[in-house]
Amino acid sequence: MNSKILPGFIFLCAILPIFEKAHSKPIPDFCFSLIESDKLLYHGLALKPMSENNLNSKVEGFPKKENRILLLADGKEKEKEYSDQKQIFTGLNYTLSDPSSESTLKWKRIEIDPINLEPQTNYGSTNFMTVDDVDDLINKIPLLRSDYSELLRLSHAVPTAATIPTGQLQIAYGTVTPLGKQNSKSKGNQSSYINLDIGISDDLMLSAYFSKLKEQSISSSVNLEFLPTLSWKSFGVGARWRIIHNDNVDISINSSLEGLDINSGKDHTTNIFKNNQRHMFTKNIVGSLALPATWSVTDAWHFTLSPGITFLPTSQGNGNDDQNTFYGTNPYLSGGILWQPTQHLGIIGSIAQPIGSGANSLNEKLSFSSVPVFTLGLNLDLNPRISLRGQLTNGFGATPATALLTLPFENSFGYGTSIVFTPDGLDTPQQPLTNRQLSLSQGGITVNTALVPPDNDVGFMLGNDLNGNISGALHYSVSNILQLDLFSSSRSSNENQKMPESLYFLKNGSSNWNIGGKLVALSPLRGSPFWGSGRLSIGRTKGNLNGSGRKYAFAEIMKTWEASPKIALNINPKLAIVGLDHHYGLGFSANIQVAPKWELIPEANLTLAKNNTSQSNATIGMRWSASPSLSIDIYGSTAGSLIDMGQFISTDQVRWGGRMLFRF
Repeated sequence: MNSKILPGFIFLCAILPIFEKAHSKPIPDFCFSLIESDKLLYHGLALKPMSENNLNSKVEGFPKKENRILLLADGKEKEKEYSDQKQIFTGLNYTLSDPSSESTLKWKRIEIDPINLEPQTNYGSTNFMTVDDVDDLINKIPLLRSDYSELLRLSHAVPTAATIPTGQLQIAYGTVTPLGKQNSKSKGNQSSYINLDIGISDDLMLSAYFSKLKEQSISSSVNLEFLPTLSWKSFGVGARWRIIHNDNVDISINSSLEGLDINSGKDHTTNIFKNNQRHMFTKNIVGSLALPATWSVTDAWHFTLSPGITFLPTSQGNGNDDQNTFYGTNPYLSGGILWQPTQHLGIIGSIAQPIGSGANSLNEKLSFSSVPVFTLGLNLDLNPRISLRGQLTNGFGATPATALLTLPFENSFGYGTSIVFTPDGLDTPQQPLTNRQLSLSQGGITVNTALVPPDNDVGFMLGNDLNGNISGALHYSVSNILQLDLFSSSRSSNENQKMPESLYFLKNGSSNWNIGGKLVALSPLRGSPFWGSGRLSIGRTKGNLNGSGRKYAFAEIMKTWEASPKIALNINPKLAIVGLDHHYGLGFSANIQVAPKWELIPEANLTLAKNNTSQSNATIGMRWSASPSLSIDIYGSTAGSLIDMGQFISTDQVRWGGRMLFRF
């Protein structure tokens, strides 16, 4: 270890126990407990008072009944000074709401089943709660339909009238990819986009957009001397102002101002305007305006009508000699339906029809026309914080001004996928992981487990073996059910393998990196008999056989069964896609608690591709949980590396190594 790093590492290990003790210190004020536990949406909690004499008329919606209820405050103030605190149940305090004050915590009623505080104490005595006690109580509250945000867009071409609450942030990342093998008339690549929405007030939302269509060209089957190419980048800002809001109908004004960069033609290709080999690059200012109206008939059925107009250039080129027709201004009518049979699932159908003299489609003959844009989609809200979306559509623009545009050179359909992240949305309720489960959530060595660390957990791994191979990874749990692999990397050294897989991924001096995420679908903490999850990552090698990088996609499914308090069994099917090659594998492992803080981890990876098992490998490891924040693994392995593709490769010698696992 580097001499400059070692002192910092020792200091870090020394101060971690201090933070751990501070976290579990009893806090006499319940409101402060919630603030210290970083529950942004909930700053206080109260049970039904012991007697109605403690009720206060200023607390709106507080029922004078004998059944227990919870009151939650959703203000984000973090003042340490509270006045007029009332004891309502065995040492628990809450701050009374003052409707006229914006700085006072605002309380709301949450309908739940009765929750018992154990142990009970006599009225008037003090029963302090720790931060962990507070978290445990909060995590028993089930999610309601009202906890989920309204859908902001049925598709890119059909915005709804909904806005997000004040201060809330939504981030969406997605792609749209042409269906099929791209062998009809075009060789299309995917369109990718990022959207950012933030609530300025409950009725005003600001947005930022970025979208990129990779180079699109007509296939060689088209009888043209040179193949036209087209790509674009769109970026800008937008605003949505909700002008009407009642129980059933919302009406908003939605607008955007964007930049649109058009790139067409290059060496051995032509531009789309004059069919010559002159490269054209133009910058444009474009925009859009829409008036979406959403009618919520029931909690399950929502209808949206959204007329609008997009402002695109009517011509394009580098000068008068090159000017030619472009899409132009497009008034349009659009609308759609959202059906939500459950609070988690939404089914979407929408259509947008241009009605003006402009165009939104460019065919293989380089002529412009108007066609309707169809979208059929599925929205899956894993919780109020994380949403997954899929769609079939012939629209490839991903910003308001380009949303009507279809795939250049053919009006074909594509499939779209996206993830929407709301950082301060409510998380999936879950009881705290035990110390044993926290260790399992750090995964195995070459065989993954189905657990993830709890929300806001940061994990860091640093490993090395005696052959000089190094690896590292950085993880972050954005939810109790989703952990992001922010970065994972390995570097190979002293390799003498000659099989193709090794030459591509484990050549001496080559490096490998990937990003991805693990999602937990099943959990014993939510009623399942075992843990079940999936993980997807994309990666790239550098310095391989031919000296260039090689991309890959890696997917795996994990099932973890806690057979006893000391034994956990894992099965881990995995798939790697490298170009046209597919690699299959099946991992098996166990985690055996052999002593307090000590775990034995035997693992095996069986390779299955092309009935070839020669690359199967095995690992034996021992894990020492030095503290809740630090674990150390010592292992011997015949796997090519610990990360992704290395699990499909066997070495001709046992690699002995170790790694440190940090949690914050």
